[in-house]
Amino acid sequence: MLLTKLPKTVAGKTVRTDYLTWMRFGSIWEAPLLQNEKIYLSYRLIFRKSVPSDLTQVKNELEACFRFYNCEKEPRITPTCRERVLDWKEDSPTIWADFLIYARIDLDREKDLHWWQFMALFESLPEDAQIKKRMGLRSTDLSKIKDPEMRNNYAQAKAQVALDYQGYYDDLDEPWR
Repeated sequence: MLLTKLPKTVAGKTVRTDYLTWMRFGSIWEAPLLQNEKIYLSYRLIFRKSVPSDLTQVKNELEACFRFYNCEKEPRITPTCRERVLDWKEDSPTIWADFLIYARIDLDREKDLHWWQFMALFESLPEDAQIKKRMGLRSTDLSKIKDPEMRNNYAQAKAQVALDYQGYYDDLDEPWR
């Protein structure tokens, strides 16, 4: 970002690059929806058009969307953790507070913050940020904790910050703003 311009296009098409749009994109792909529904919602959100009939074009454009979403980095895969550790919508109050505390940015006022800038700040949040603590608890493998009392304490803490799918995706087709 310091040495390169932030991209404003995906697959050669000008798109919205704000963090809210791309949080929604990520939420669509985490949702328990059919693949065709995810593709349809993604096209409406990112390209503001219906899905083209050319499957090669769809594949290429969606791959470009995922590259943009991952900030042109290879996605990190953690095969040991099967649970969701982050939910953009459910965790949004915690993320907002952490950005206000650590980056001095009120995300309610910075709606045009570029996705890549947002992610650089998000990844740079310190380990004692509440969202990082929640993600750490959610990814804890309780079977590796040998002490029964400690395992029970972690299980209770993990349950308090667990993510729930129920009713969450009802408004994916509606704007968050």
